Amino acid sequence: MPRNSTDAHSTGPRIYVACLASYNAGRLHGAWIDAAQDLDDVWAEIRAMLRASPFPNVEVTCPDCEGADPQVSRCETCKGRGNVPSAEEWAIHDHEGFEGLKIDEYEAIDRVVQLANVLDNLGTEAEAFVAWWHNGTAGKDPDAWEDEFREAYRGTYRTIADYAEEVLGETYDLDSIPPLLAGHIDWDGVARELETGGDIWTADGGDGVLVFDNTV
Repeated sequence: MPRNSTDAHSTGPRIYVACLASYNAGRLHGAWIDAAQDLDDVWAEIRAMLRASPFPNVEVTCPDCEGADPQVSRCETCKGRGNVPSAEEWAIHDHEGFEGLKIDEYEAIDRVVQLANVLDNLGTEAEAFVAWWHNGTAGKDPDAWEDEFREAYRGTYRTIADYAEEVLGETYDLDSIPPLLAGHIDWDGVARELETGGDIWTADGGDGVLVFDNTV
């Protein structure tokens, strides 16, 4: 997709929304849009891109006067007509910053924006959210996704054995175990029991093992 000088410096989830009238005419026309913003603002940018299309095929309400009485508005944008030319159809032809989440060509914009804002809010935990999302445990309410994730995510550990030692250390007084015995605890085996028993599930992360509670 076309990129301008600011694209290389942009961060966060973005989508490239293309005008299909232009695309079908062999011309690239579209815009990179920050997806981690208010839904109304994303729609406003999509509509602005369509109004700027070199292949308009419909007319839409003027964005400046909103179709007001021309005798009252004297709008220069639509010359008093109340409408302006625009293309109608669009599709998402590229995306970036979604940490491995696949965004389909005709993905619902409200869903894209919800995911983008969750990822943006989570920052360094976005990778873990994607692993949790791919596990298929997200509920149907988009507003609850971030809270559901935070309830399930237990952190990133160097090994699963490190997690087992930490979580059991919070439950039992490991300091009371004689060092001779403590040094022989099979934390790898304990971790396997936690995982095979269904208490937790894990995924590989860039900095270690992502651990999730499987009981919530």
